[in-house]
Amino acid sequence: MAAGVRVRVGGRLDAHSVAHVREVLHGVIDAGTGPVLIELPDAEIGDATALGLLVGAHHRARRLGRELYVGEVSERTARLLRMSHLDRVLAQAPEAMRTVAALTA
Repeated sequence: MAAGVRVRVGGRLDAHSVAHVREVLHGVIDAGTGPVLIELPDAEIGDATALGLLVGAHHRARRLGRELYVGEVSERTARLLRMSHLDRVLAQAPEAMRTVAALTA
């Protein structure tokens, strides 16, 4: 497995803030190889737009032959992922990945 990249996202993610995060995620997905790990321990999912961001990034990575994983998340985010059944789509990540960017929405 290629080393991949880890992106740590913080701040409130909602319709007003996801554009920048989406742009950076797409850049990371488009430019790299190997799996992409998104960590959200300090992120607050404000609305469905943020969940759509994760789904869109997942689909983009798959189209490019890459895997997208969700790593560390807050308890609230984990609960939202379970309630939306995204925990079934976005798998937990392998441990050995390097950090490339930290984003704040």
